[in-house]
Amino acid sequence: MSIVMDDCIARGLDYHNGGARYNPTYIQGVGIGTLTDSLAAVKYHVFDEQNISMDELLKAMQADFEGYEHLRRKLLYNTPKYGNDDDYADEIAEEVFNVYYDLLNGRPNTKGGRYRVNLLPTTVHIYFLALWWAPFRTAEKPARRSPKAFRRPRAPIRKGRPLLSSLRPESIMHAPAGRCSYFVQSSKYRTLDGDHIARIGPCDLQQIPRS
Repeated sequence: MSIVMDDCIARGLDYHNGGARYNPTYIQGVGIGTLTDSLAAVKYHVFDEQNISMDELLKAMQADFEGYEHLRRKLLYNTPKYGNDDDYADEIAEEVFNVYYDLLNGRPNTKGGRYRVNLLPTTVHIYFLALWWAPFRTAEKPARRSPKAFRRPRAPIRKGRPLLSSLRPESIMHAPAGRCSYFVQSSKYRTLDGDHIARIGPCDLQQIPRS
């Protein structure tokens, strides 16, 4: 890497030791949706609605929700979710990102530059799903429906532009309506000043490990 970076050779320093002309270090955050949903579940049910006690929630988590199916379903289906154009969840996501951003962005790194932060959860979402599938053992419909968030031109996190990554079951793509929905979604994304479509296409859910 140092060979193709300006000034590393002239300075006699490796890229990782501050040899490059520009030396930022980017920290890429992942899991914003999962973190937001988790915090929203606790805030909504334990503190706001008070229909679940903290003691009950901790016991269910310690048991991996074995014997607490009713509680698991309440958390999964009766909680505001990030990605649904829901202000309750979106405001939590914004607050989490601001804490992350304010804590790290601009601090000096070890190369004479500064740390910069961004979010790139689309790089590991399938991997994380494979890791976390085991606690959710039943084949249920997803609780997050991200295409709905395209209906309103508002992004909960304003320090940057949202990246579009949309994968759907292959069965949907075989139907003309399914292919058309991708075109509509992409067009809507462009009207929201989106400038990065990372991936858009079919996904075979059967290939994701479930254990």
